[in-house]
Amino acid sequence: MGPMEPLSLNTSASVDSTKRPEKSRKKFYIALAICASLIVLSWMVIEVLLFKGEVERSMTALNIYTDTLIQHDYESAYQITSPSFREAVRYPDLVMEQTKLTERFGRLESAKQTDWNIDSINNAKVASIKADLQFERGSLSFQFTLHKEDGIWRVFSYKEPDGTALGMN
Repeated sequence: MGPMEPLSLNTSASVDSTKRPEKSRKKFYIALAICASLIVLSWMVIEVLLFKGEVERSMTALNIYTDTLIQHDYESAYQITSPSFREAVRYPDLVMEQTKLTERFGRLESAKQTDWNIDSINNAKVASIKADLQFERGSLSFQFTLHKEDGIWRVFSYKEPDGTALGMN
């Protein structure tokens, strides 16, 4: 019996020693998977927050633009558009378009953004925002395109419901 006991102990010791590295390896891979998941989740949260910030800033820029139109401050509205917009549309043309809308539908009272999309094209941020402009005698949907230039969102172009486009196409 004496010689069998040490053999029995050695066998169980060798089984325990092979199980330990296996358990440690398994724990390591689980910890690694958890860490990788946390990194990916953190990255996704940061991306969502950055995207949300871009959406808010582009919508705020459009609100400022439409607010200047509501106040009939066409000069300020024109100045806060993108340089490309100002190259494509002369100030008198902007005033003429706004005058036509006012004559046809009455005073512009409010603007409500109804749909939006932000994309990155050739490393440039572009926002496409649909807005309903409420006039005294009716409502019209406009499609605005804003570009982020030098860190500032600016109206690049917009299209009226009848297809009339102002700015760059």
